[in-house]
Amino acid sequence: MTKKELQELLDKHAANQQTAEESAKLQQWYEQLGNHAPAPDWDPHAPAYLQDRLREFNDLKNPPKRRYLRIIKISLATAAAIAALAVILYKPSIVTPPATNIHGPVAATTPAVPISEATAYDRHITLPDSSVVLLKAGSTLQMESDFEGNRRQVSLNGESYFEIKANPAKPFIIRTGNIRTQVLGTSFNIRTDKNGSMVSIAVTSGKVRVTNNNKELAVLTKNQVLNTHTPAQVPVKLENVANAQVAWISRELYFNDITLGAICQKLAERYQVKINIDPKVNSEKKVTITDAFAGTESLNEILDIICATLGYQYTVAAQTVTITL
Repeated sequence: MTKKELQELLDKHAANQQTAEESAKLQQWYEQLGNHAPAPDWDPHAPAYLQDRLREFNDLKNPPKRRYLRIIKISLATAAAIAALAVILYKPSIVTPPATNIHGPVAATTPAVPISEATAYDRHITLPDSSVVLLKAGSTLQMESDFEGNRRQVSLNGESYFEIKANPAKPFIIRTGNIRTQVLGTSFNIRTDKNGSMVSIAVTSGKVRVTNNNKELAVLTKNQVLNTHTPAQVPVKLENVANAQVAWISRELYFNDITLGAICQKLAERYQVKINIDPKVNSEKKVTITDAFAGTESLNEILDIICATLGYQYTVAAQTVTITL
């Protein structure tokens, strides 16, 4: 296999867009790697790097079960809504909407409030490279002017969760004061104080390298947390610690006895879109959906579940969503 072919397979794997044949080809390539001595962390063609990708590949083939939808209580529920619930109890993010609910994805949008300005609510942002950022309320993010050119670099003030689109040729760099966090394709949370002197990094998947003024502090892997303000600056690995630090990303998607209108207002802020409710739809209808969302879902995935639960439909026109009967 050529390096170009390998790169294409890795990119498709990272985006979870590979075919069964491509998955088998990638699996065969990984199995041929054998046991090799450790190689540099950031060489995308080194055996150690590829073995990391194998672990991620196997995780995708056998993903952990998503949290169950523990409580769903619908006012004036109909038989159709109950039937829909049976479909969404497991892995809600892959619910197939009714055949009459045909629509495309909500178009990417320029935020009404620039990400360089703080808001009072959490925001779900898709960067130009398709990386996903959950920017916590009160936090700001600044993209370098050449983000789409030679390097992907951003500056963070506050707290944010990142799901980085893999691109070994262009590592993604987050600057927080003097601390630089470099990744190739992974998921992690970064929290910093106002002046950037304290930084906490929690990795939920993949691998990141953390430096301070070009001096390497640590290479973090899944479930490792590094707090740069501690004297030793040694990463700590504890199961579920990283997950505990990212619990905030799904908090705004915990709907407990809340009206459809209030849900739409939250989603409009989080995803920076306009959501209209048809006058024939009861916007005061209440629903409880808890522990259904991880927080990183697209708006379409959220709307699929909500509309299936309430028995409604939705249509998409560019940056505007309309919920109908």
